[in-house]
Amino acid sequence: MRHVLAIQSARIGDLAQSARLLKSLRAEPGAVVHLCVDHSLAALAAVLYPFAVVHSLPMHASGGITQAQVLERVDSGLAELAAIPFEAVYTLNASSLSYALAGLFDPDSVHGYARRGGQPLRDQRPRVFSRRAGNRAQAPLNLVDLWGFLHPRPIPPEAVNPIPKRRGTGRVGVVMAGRQARRSLPPEVLGPCLQAIFQALDGPTLVALGGAAERPLVRRLARHLSSQAERKLEDLTGSPALHELPEILQTLDLV
Repeated sequence: MRHVLAIQSARIGDLAQSARLLKSLRAEPGAVVHLCVDHSLAALAAVLYPFAVVHSLPMHASGGITQAQVLERVDSGLAELAAIPFEAVYTLNASSLSYALAGLFDPDSVHGYARRGGQPLRDQRPRVFSRRAGNRAQAPLNLVDLWGFLHPRPIPPEAVNPIPKRRGTGRVGVVMAGRQARRSLPPEVLGPCLQAIFQALDGPTLVALGGAAERPLVRRLARHLSSQAERKLEDLTGSPALHELPEILQTLDLV
């Protein structure tokens, strides 16, 4: 039995994009996969990766927690990690926090972003990715494969998220926006796309997903739908907790 650890100190999108690496680690004979995330994502991480032992630390500022509680959680979380003899550690983010956590382990066992003698270091793949990603149009690289190829034998892409069978629920989900609006389709563009899907699939229920900040986008989206599609627009923005999202996704034919 060999213990391996992945440290994902970023947010929900990066957690989902860690799938190829985590599932590649799971495929190793005798491997026990551990995953360390921000405490706000621990419940969701357990749902996304039920095969992993999830550890959490207060990695990001959040309301309702005092400085003393932060220190207490950090102490207990680091003690928990230090007690496990990890054979390999994968740090996935080029942040001060990630480099600090990497410094807790033997540099020879750390992959991704490491620290040796106080000096931050990056593996060859992250270095190349950083240089090429400056021009996304000519180098459409993605984090799924960057992190996946930190493993010497990553599983094939089609094994990461196998295409599911349609359930025939007559419900289609639409994610309103990412954390940065510039990366998302504006309602004026998304609306006609969604209208075409609505007509092609014989009028399914359209389920709007996102945080509370996306509620105004749903109202703008509705203006670009037919009256029939607008009546079948269900607004779930801001309502489900993160750990409830997988259950909601199970009710949808497409997203």
